[in-house]
Amino acid sequence: MRQHFVTGLIGETEVALHYMRQGWEVYWPFSGSSSLDMICTKGRRVKRVQVKTSGTKRNGSWMVSVRGLDRTLNDVLVVYLTKENRVVEIKLKDVPLRKRQIRIPCG
Repeated sequence: MRQHFVTGLIGETEVALHYMRQGWEVYWPFSGSSSLDMICTKGRRVKRVQVKTSGTKRNGSWMVSVRGLDRTLNDVLVVYLTKENRVVEIKLKDVPLRKRQIRIPCG
């Protein structure tokens, strides 16, 4: 369980760095049970961000769990792909929430 927590924390940190490098300000909630992982602002633009970290590959795609995502609480799903050191942003309106997992093509 601890490794899962550490992996998720690394993913959130990589996503925050990704946004900061693009000039966004990044804010984290203090509570451990928040409905989002971070809020990013740039000028008047605001993104409510849910981060998922994936290291699981199947049939040439990364598998990402989307259980529990809520379009009313988050604007974007941002996936950190550990083995590619890559960040993928997906608008939550484009995520099929009826599925338990989505696939992101490798590379």
